[in-house]
Amino acid sequence: MEGLKPDKYTYNAVIGSCAKGGLYEQAVRLIRDMQNEGIEPDEVTYNAVIGSFAKVFIVRETLPHVECRAGKGLQPDVLTYNALITALANGGETDRALQASTHVFTTF
Repeated sequence: MEGLKPDKYTYNAVIGSCAKGGLYEQAVRLIRDMQNEGIEPDEVTYNAVIGSFAKVFIVRETLPHVECRAGKGLQPDVLTYNALITALANGGETDRALQASTHVFTTF
């Protein structure tokens, strides 16, 4: 008998758990696994990964995921900007965090 295969919701739940725990490397690995299984990440996936970077103050890894998300036609939403601004502020890039927050206020 064959086991169950994870779907988008399963991956998102596990990636979200990694994000809450600040396990960004595992979250990124799971996105790759997800794509290798033919499952495309969605807004929830990218927001969780971006949030995981914010928790561990890694700005350099955050921006490529925001850009990748946009490249797949998934526009940043309020949750994306919240995670991005948090990552920038926690990473000591307050000027960029302020620029991003200004963009949010003019966009939404």
